[in-house]
Amino acid sequence: MKYHLISGGCGFVGRNMAKHLYRHTADTIIIVD
Repeated sequence: MKYHLISGGCGFVGRNMAKHLYRHTADTIIIVD
């Protein structure tokens, strides 16, 4: 299992990256703003 750390998760790019990863992977997503 992989982990993805997204900094700036409330911004436009971070939010869309989180949505994309959530829809296309079963990995753990960590969002920090």
